[in-house]
Parts: sequence; C-alpha cells; structure tokens
Amino acid sequence: MSRFQQSKEQRLYWRVFVHTLGADGSRSARPLSWHLVQCADPTNPEAHCAQGQAFLQGSGDPDGHCVTDGTCSRCAMLGAARESAAALELSVEESAPDAPTGNITVEAVPSSL
Repeated sequence: MSRFQQSKEQRLYWRVFVHTLGADGSRSARPLSWHLVQCADPTNPEAHCAQGQAFLQGSGDPDGHCVTDGTCSRCAMLGAARESAAALELSVEESAPDAPTGNITVEAVPSSL
C-alpha cells in the first residue's frame, strides 16, 4: 500500500524539513520542522491548526499539526488517545475493589544491620 493511500489504521505519515539557511555551521544539529506528508504548504502558518501555529511562532516546528481536509489529524489522534485513556481509566476505577478503610498503623522495626 502506498503511503498516500487511505487506510483503516490510525497512522500519520511524516516528513521533515532540515533548515540550513542561516544555520550555524559549527553546530552539528540543524533546525528541523516536522510536517505531515499531506501538508499542503509547510511554510504557510494558515496550513496549520492553532496549536501548530503557536509551535511555529515559538520553535519553528509545528510538530505535525497540519490541517488537511479542514482537520488537524494530529489533534484528532491526540484527542482520540486522551478519550481512550480516560475511558480505560474509568473502567479500571469501576472494576477496582474498594480501598481498605479504617486506621492503618505503621511501626518502625529496628534493622539488624
């Protein structure tokens, strides 16, 4: 399957831009910016959601918060992951036995060291 074809899996495909203009040649690290493959215009802030625009203004890296088909896939996946985690936490809380109640006494025991 091509990375440009739609699949049923929740998967994001990335591309990175290595910025060399104005980069300090003495540094081994180059400034990077991560975009989704589907990002229509990586240099245009309007091609990114509000979170991506804030990241662009700060570090120059939108961290994949690119808007495609009117939606930020990164925000959608992060939101779905949060909802899934919250649902799992709720189901664990509902199935967990009640915590013991009453007074708990802790005694210090001398060690034989």
